[in-house]
This record gives sequence, C-alpha cells and structure tokens, in this order.
Amino acid sequence: MTRKVLMISHGYPPVGGSGMLRTLKFSKYLPPLGWQPVVLTLQRTKHPRLDTRLLKEVPAGTAVYRSPVWNPLDLLVWLKSLPKRLRRTRPSAPGAGGGGGAAEPATDDAPRGGPMGLLLDLLTTPDSYSGWLGPGLCIGLWTLLRHRPRIIYSTSPPPTAHLLGGLLARLARRPWVVDFRDPWTLQFPAEQLATRRGRWSRRLEAWVLRRADLVICNTDPLADALRATYPAIPAERFVTITNGFDPADFTSDPGAPPADGPFRFAHTGEFFPTRNLRVPDPFLAALRDLAEEGALDPARVRVRLVGSGEYTGLPQFAALMESPALAQMVEVVDFLPHAEIPAELAASHALLLFQNGEIFHMQVPAKAFEYIRAARPILAVAPPGATAALVASVDGGLAIAPDDAAGLRAAILALIAGRGALPRRGEEELERFGRPGLARKLAGLMDRLAPQGG
Repeated sequence: MTRKVLMISHGYPPVGGSGMLRTLKFSKYLPPLGWQPVVLTLQRTKHPRLDTRLLKEVPAGTAVYRSPVWNPLDLLVWLKSLPKRLRRTRPSAPGAGGGGGAAEPATDDAPRGGPMGLLLDLLTTPDSYSGWLGPGLCIGLWTLLRHRPRIIYSTSPPPTAHLLGGLLARLARRPWVVDFRDPWTLQFPAEQLATRRGRWSRRLEAWVLRRADLVICNTDPLADALRATYPAIPAERFVTITNGFDPADFTSDPGAPPADGPFRFAHTGEFFPTRNLRVPDPFLAALRDLAEEGALDPARVRVRLVGSGEYTGLPQFAALMESPALAQMVEVVDFLPHAEIPAELAASHALLLFQNGEIFHMQVPAKAFEYIRAARPILAVAPPGATAALVASVDGGLAIAPDDAAGLRAAILALIAGRGALPRRGEEELERFGRPGLARKLAGLMDRLAPQGG
C-alpha cells in the first residue's frame, strides 16, 4: 500500500535553479518505492526563474499546493512611513514648510537598535521567508486533513521550511524528516552568531534538531559538525544522503569533447559575490596572467559562464574584463533550462567549480555530481573541505586553493595540455551518486519511521 509524504520545499517546478532539484528528483523516484509525495511550496510568482520543462518530471498524480508568502519587510516599510503619513494629516505648524526640518524614518542601513530594530529582527528571523509561515501553515493544515500523510519532510534553505514542517508534524503527530541542503547557523561567522538574530537562529536550529525524528545532511562534514555541536542529540539521528545526478538527464554517452576549436572550460550556475564566497576571480586572474605571459593563446581558450546571476553585472567582473585577453576568452551565457545542461557539459573539455569561502567547507555544489556523470576533468578552486575532498577523490579531479595562484596556473596548463584525456568513472561511483539509488536510501529510512500497515 502506498503511503504519502508531505514534502515542504521552497522551490518546485516550474521553478528553475539547482535548489529545487533535490526535492524534484526525490519526488520523481519515491512512488515506485511505496511513497507518494504531496508537495507544499511557494507560489511560482515568488521565483525569478522558471523552467517549465521540469514539469514533465513531476510524477502523475502528485498533488502540489502553492502557498503565498507575506513579505515581512512590507510591514516594516509601512510602519516606518507611518509618522510621515500622520504628519500629512495634520495642519502645518505656523512658519513650517512641507515638513521642513522633520526627521525622516530610519533607513534600512541604520543600526538595528530600539523598537524598529527589534521588529526588523523579528520579521527576518530565521530568514526573509518568515512570511511563508502563516499562509503555509493554513494550506499545510488543509493538506494534512485531505491527504493524511504518514511523514512530514522539510528541506532547507530557507530554514523557515523547517519551522513550518515542525509545526505541521506536531499538529499531525507524524514523524518529521529534516533535510539540510546547506548548513544553517554552522556557517554563520562568529560576529553574526553573536547578534540577536544569530542567537535566535541558533535556538530555532536546536529546536528543529531536537524535535526531528531524522536529520538528513547532504555531506558527511555537515553531519559530523551537527553531531559535535549538539552532542545531547543521538548521533544516529544524523544521516547523510548526498546530492546526485539523474541518469535520465544523460540520455546518451557524453563521448569525447570536440577535437578541434578552442579548449573550452565551463561553469554552470550562479555565483555568490557577497564576501566573494563563490566567484571565479582567482581562476580568471590566473588565466589572464598566463595569457599576458604568453603561456597560452587567448584565441585557443574559451570560458563559458552559464547562468551566473548578478555577478557578471558587478564592477569586480567588469574590472577583470578590462583585460583584452580575458574579454576574448570569457563568454557569459544566460540561464539555461536544466535539460540543456548535459549538452553544455558534453561540449566542454574541463568543468569548473568555485567554492572560495571558508564557510563553505561543509558544502558541495549540486552541479559537482552532474560534472562527475559528464565524464570530464573537473577543476575545483576551493579550500580544504567537502568540495575539494570530493573532487580530489574522482579520476580527473583537481582541487586547488583559491590563494594558490601558481597552482592554478599549473592546473590550467595541465588541463589544456591533456586535451582529449577523459577520466574513468566506474559504475560503482556512478551508482553511488545516481538519483534512483539516493531515493531508495530515503525511502528505506522513511520505511523505518512509518512502516507499512503501521
């Protein structure tokens, strides 16, 4: 008999981007394993990128409920404008101009002190999606009554999904599975953790982990870090299910990359320019230096940056592109539907990963697993951590620290010199990261929490 699982996810088709793929692929492969997903997600209007082709992968009969989300900052803006609105309703004082000399409401850049600062912190904890909680709870209660799910599953980011999942699990008295696609407070810098919002977030994280029946992490380092941070919680509650690739997305053998034309590097997905957490700057600087030294011919190298987001419109990227050599080599490509990514990877000679920030040491970009399936050399520019360890463990993988300029130049030249050499990725390696096998692992864990006939 098929059991139902309520899956709470910020994104779901037709929403595009890598964040929702984990939930989509689980929902795609769970039904044959005895679990029928019921999805609670956000209205599609809240997402900037749509990929309608992904709707074909949603299993027939999957109920999808889309919740509105209140923008908590709208309330704050209204409250900040209230004094000005009230002043407009009063007669002007003698000699006063149109509000001349009156102080304007504090800006968002003002220190978070006083009642307004407290309200701002309340409205944005644990994240800017806190306004999902009310509407999501209402629609979630309806799904509980209509579908009677045996398990509640929530995935973050954003962490608000876990608050919603925890409340619904408590109301339904059902087991609760928490999925961490990224760390929550464990990636906060010390100064952020010391703030009021940081302290509140840590308490909310502790509540989530204590209440959850199972905590899934997508890397072993994250699971280990949570066990160490919360030693009172049984260690066996934390398990790892990595991200992966869907064999169905790769309908044919990628074969060899083009034998003629420029050597082609490719990176797919957004960059995170805040604090330079994930940017290609060290790689591009090394490439520029090699070209200016005459070590490589810019006409013989291309770098494809696919779906890079806001980064390619920032001054720091524009400054790099002032180099004539880089301007000749770098191609910026807009967002591509996910169905076109395998062909993009197959047309490349080497694939790029960037994980500059130390706070990312517990994370692996989801694209890394599709890179592995694409059977191309991988260059990861990352400090020691989960990403560097994964890439170094596969044939054809190179992991170089972002501050190792000499190592980066050597790696680039080695990849170009080895053009045409394809890495060997064994069947066991490919099976370990295949979405069907990962869904089987999730189904097995849920079977223990809610066995057939229980």
